[in-house]
Amino acid sequence: MSKSDSGVEAFQKGYLVGKAEVYCEQVRTGAKLVGAFGFDRRYIGLVRRTVKLEGCKIVIDQTYSPDRATAYVYKYAFVKMLMKTFFKPSGEPVAGSGIWVSGKLFGYSDFEIARYLEDQGYVKNALR
Repeated sequence: MSKSDSGVEAFQKGYLVGKAEVYCEQVRTGAKLVGAFGFDRRYIGLVRRTVKLEGCKIVIDQTYSPDRATAYVYKYAFVKMLMKTFFKPSGEPVAGSGIWVSGKLFGYSDFEIARYLEDQGYVKNALR
């Protein structure tokens, strides 16, 4: 590994630790029930350690890509049950109500969820 490669690696690790800390802060302070972020799978151990050090719980989903993972950071045990209920694969398209519920779970504002539902064609004139 060259010096520039090790510098990039150090930057990636630092950025990822900072990202995990920010999501944990949002969860700990009650701004969100769950924080979710994607990352390179080779950093799973680093993400787990960081989240634990920050006093949060974590579920890591590795089903979307062979190279990427998604970290779901939360504080309360009931949130894991909610995630299992809402994120189980059914093979059916996600309903607008499911998008609304998951948007609230992740702490998005009513306006942003409504805007997304309108943009995706789930509803018309949501913001009028």
